Amino acid sequence: MVNNEFGSITLACVPTAATHLIPEVLPQFIDIYPGVDLRLLDDNSRSIERMVLAEEADFGICSHFVEDGRLTADLIMEDEYGLVVNATHPLARRRSLRWNEVMTLPLLGSAAHQQLAYYADAPSLPTPHVFISNMISLLSLLERGMGAAVLARLAIPPHYEGQLRFVPIVAPRIQRKLVLLKLAKRSLSVPARHLVDLIRARANSLRSK
Repeated sequence: MVNNEFGSITLACVPTAATHLIPEVLPQFIDIYPGVDLRLLDDNSRSIERMVLAEEADFGICSHFVEDGRLTADLIMEDEYGLVVNATHPLARRRSLRWNEVMTLPLLGSAAHQQLAYYADAPSLPTPHVFISNMISLLSLLERGMGAAVLARLAIPPHYEGQLRFVPIVAPRIQRKLVLLKLAKRSLSVPARHLVDLIRARANSLRSK
């Protein structure tokens, strides 16, 4: 049944959501709400927090670290941190690594590298000599065998899974939490709430795999 509501939705999300969640739900959403325009903003978690607070996005999907009474954050999914390397890297076939092993490696820096500082159980990683803010650029460097990076498991888009390997880091395992972030005072439209339901269903299907 087609719903002919009109309007627009602006969704800001981290690359994990843009590659693992949105592509699966977008066709369903467009089929139900063909008159609703959807704007997708792909950015890091700190920028997404700022966009939601500035009302530049109706809601966001991101990690959330700063307590702010103006925002509500509802858990969407979790995934663990690990080391991401080229498939030919000497560590690519390891089943797991310990944090003390990772700290001796020449790591490429990223937003995920910075965000680990917010987790109480995570060790303090050395400051990287190279920092890449763009996830596509980081993944391209890793694909070419230029170093290693600490990332969450689902930071790897599906089409990179043959070229890159994810090795879990244990003792302790650090779980990244992705949340639905929105203004506490703002109610989502009916189409936006439906989009959230579709995203949650997709996240649940990934969790069950």
